[in-house]
Amino acid sequence: MPREPGAVAEMLYEPPEDFRLFGDGRDRAFVNAMGAVIARERQTRRAELDERLAENVEPQLRKIAALELEVAALRGAVDVLRGAAAPPPARFPKVKSYTEGGVYYEGDVVSFGGATYQARCDTAQAPGSRDCRARGAAARADGSES
Repeated sequence: MPREPGAVAEMLYEPPEDFRLFGDGRDRAFVNAMGAVIARERQTRRAELDERLAENVEPQLRKIAALELEVAALRGAVDVLRGAAAPPPARFPKVKSYTEGGVYYEGDVVSFGGATYQARCDTAQAPGSRDCRARGAAARADGSES
């Protein structure tokens, strides 16, 4: 027999001795009424608890998830250091040919006069001038070290 939400089932047994006040059918009605009140109060308190959990626990769970990702990344780095995993492939910047009048940004690498230079800051000056370029350790075309 389907019940409506929040409805309390009729008790099919006599209330325990501690709950007998009248000694007749009113005791059963009283226990059923109290059960309904308790069920409603429990439902209200659960809703309040769910709301508080959503406000307080959910942000913490998001932080924990982010930290777990960071720990996983660190574990990968430790595995590489221990030799348990292969290191990731090296990434080198692309070397561009120097073009007069061109603008090069910090980190750009250019070849000029048989050597390589990397910009330490944004610049439009030629490599080797007193600007922000650092000379690389590449071999010159004649085989000498730069």
